[in-house]
Amino acid sequence: MLCLGLTGRATSALGAEAPPKARERVTDTGETQARAREEEAEEDPLTQQQRTIQREAATTPKDTPSEQPNLFSVYGSLRVRFRATSERQSIEDGSSRIGVQGRYQVMPQKWLSIRGEAGFKLLDEIAALANGNSPSGGRGDSFFPRLHYLSFESPNLFLVIGKTWSVYYKVTSFTDRFAGTGGQAVGTYNAGTDGGYTGTGRAEQAIQTRVHLDVLPKLLGFEPFSLNVQLQSGEPIPDVQGAHYGRAIGLSALLATSTNFSFGIAYNHAQIPNHLSPRLRGLGIHGNAEALALGARWFSDDWYLGTVVARLRNHETTDQGHYFDGFGWELYGQRRLRGKWWGTFGWNWLEPAPGQPLAGDYRLKYGVVGVRYALKDFERYLYLNLKLDSSLEEDGRRRSNVLTAGLRWNF
Repeated sequence: MLCLGLTGRATSALGAEAPPKARERVTDTGETQARAREEEAEEDPLTQQQRTIQREAATTPKDTPSEQPNLFSVYGSLRVRFRATSERQSIEDGSSRIGVQGRYQVMPQKWLSIRGEAGFKLLDEIAALANGNSPSGGRGDSFFPRLHYLSFESPNLFLVIGKTWSVYYKVTSFTDRFAGTGGQAVGTYNAGTDGGYTGTGRAEQAIQTRVHLDVLPKLLGFEPFSLNVQLQSGEPIPDVQGAHYGRAIGLSALLATSTNFSFGIAYNHAQIPNHLSPRLRGLGIHGNAEALALGARWFSDDWYLGTVVARLRNHETTDQGHYFDGFGWELYGQRRLRGKWWGTFGWNWLEPAPGQPLAGDYRLKYGVVGVRYALKDFERYLYLNLKLDSSLEEDGRRRSNVLTAGLRWNF
């Protein structure tokens, strides 16, 4: 039996200092639990899978069979929430989803994988019908595609084609951690979409390479360097009927250490061939769509802190659909309060740059404080968030504060 003395050193039950190997085991256990928890909190399943394969490859000879067998499985996440503002109260879906995944090992430590995932908003549709309204259409269908892709996977290289989380999200995911809110200020989900057309969120019809390069000195505590590239072409421009992007490219690079600190940079460029046309200029578009993000995160067994800043051009829109250039900043943190209880806090801020007359008074500016009870780490939990909102619509109207209580249950 081991416990921690007041000095922070590992001691035995009798008070004697534990040997070095025992101290290492205590530290490793805490770090392993923290990494497993944060991996589970990732929205991108490919990021989770990359880390799993890398860990296994580090302890398995290259020509031996993998511990990851062929599989086909069904998974899902039920996300229900109650939201209250000064104007209304409602019980609604909060990004619930269901999916299937399959993996086939073609040779040692190499797989072909496939995934299909749909979101659903059945509670929203039922509520609309109960209130005498027509169910929402378009982006609000009861079932809608979230992910569908084919991938080749190996310890140091992933090749992906289809609708998948973007390489830009590899960095902006540092702060997209709130339940029921957040993730709105650094260009991930731009122009009221899931970021699929522009390529910063769940990218549509994308081709990706995700590479881990083991070139950094391990003695300094560096993990393999992550370099990611994404290509798209011909996707629709949000809120601009009949207009399409040309070629689009996304790039990201991440540097991580064994102490659970990560730093990343991401850039997404979507060509707008006819940006000088009067119609596009009338909507505020005056060049290609660009998003540049810098992010960092650091976590341990009892806390997490992440921050991302972004420069956005011809990428974000106001509530009236006018494009603008701007600056964004997101912050997210969590701290274990006691046992399974966690406190959460964060900040989202997006401001038009000077000289953006079509943006009007629009700005995004809110803080969030909350509490979370982890039924099973972050796979299943209850939460309560208070969004303190100082955001303004384009016409100067102020948004309301929002109280959200909900359940997330992964299966």
